[in-house]
Amino acid sequence: MKIKNDPSKDQWFFADTKQMSEISGSTEILVELMSHSLINKKYSRKYFPLRRDPEINLVNNHLGYALTWFGLTAFTFIGLMRKKKLY
Repeated sequence: MKIKNDPSKDQWFFADTKQMSEISGSTEILVELMSHSLINKKYSRKYFPLRRDPEINLVNNHLGYALTWFGLTAFTFIGLMRKKKLY
């Protein structure tokens, strides 16, 4: 399933610079500024941010989250059993 931007509802799920420029009537450009970034301060010209390629980095930590929550559940269950003297 691919999620699509819906400009009529002003819902943008990813930066499609071509579509955004057509809707707004502006130049096809994406500016991303991290104003307090040390990299930006060191390498960019004064008051001009560095350009970077737009990308989305989705982190897949599902196994780690699952182990954490199942572990917490197990320890809570064991703790409650010991408190109630059922274990």
